[in-house]
Amino acid sequence: MDALPENQIEFEDKTPVTLTRADLNKVAWRTMLLNTSFNYERMQAGGVLFALLPALKKIHANNPEDLKKSLKLHNEFFNTNTFVVPGPLALGLAAESRKEPVATINAVKLAAMAPLAGIGDSLLWATGIPIIGGIAASLASTGNAIAPFFYILAFFLLQNLVRFGLMRVGYRQGIQAITLLKDSTRMITRAATLLGLTVIGGLIAAYVSITTPLVIHAGDAVVTVQKDLLDAISPKLLPLLVTGLLFWLIKYKGAKPLTLISLIAAISLVFSWAGIL
Repeated sequence: MDALPENQIEFEDKTPVTLTRADLNKVAWRTMLLNTSFNYERMQAGGVLFALLPALKKIHANNPEDLKKSLKLHNEFFNTNTFVVPGPLALGLAAESRKEPVATINAVKLAAMAPLAGIGDSLLWATGIPIIGGIAASLASTGNAIAPFFYILAFFLLQNLVRFGLMRVGYRQGIQAITLLKDSTRMITRAATLLGLTVIGGLIAAYVSITTPLVIHAGDAVVTVQKDLLDAISPKLLPLLVTGLLFWLIKYKGAKPLTLISLIAAISLVFSWAGIL
């Protein structure tokens, strides 16, 4: 007999099962190993299945056939931000614990995958981590030995606040959370982008140091290029222009960071010797 299409597959046992906080925490902890089985066919599917396994065994404890269906369902293509992965998994568990049809569970999980990936990339990788790194770098620049420990601890706390928070909120809110996510994604992403740009701008001003000793003589008048011209237009103008040029070369011309680092070192030596910088 041919297998039924996914939209017609349902679980035989319709008895709802409630997952406890301990069950959800176990899944959240196991998501830390999400990418250990990453591959280019199903990407994070193996890690997802590993994370969900204890909860799925509890949900389908009375029906091994339903468990097989569930394992097959969750071993399909999946890919999202590694910090926020508990979100879509929690939504899927909320639907599965109520014994919704397989197609519904899959749709719920996949519908949250992309919006949360965008939020995770914007808020965490592009904003949260640079802020933590900037604070740690500032501590390190003063010789403070706590800098690396601060970075590790702050990184750990940030990712786990998100990880465990999304797991609990996602399971509690269930399918309703998807509508909220879709409605809020653009606003959250824009806010995170603005915050990230502000932080990066501050880091450029604080840590990129480029000045020029050039002086222009016009009769009896002496004009200092750095103080009288560049700083009059905008303080830290040279660091901003150089950083903007490097960004343009990397994003639009495909330049390699290591190549640019070597080029900057060479240009700095030549310009310093020539008295330009």
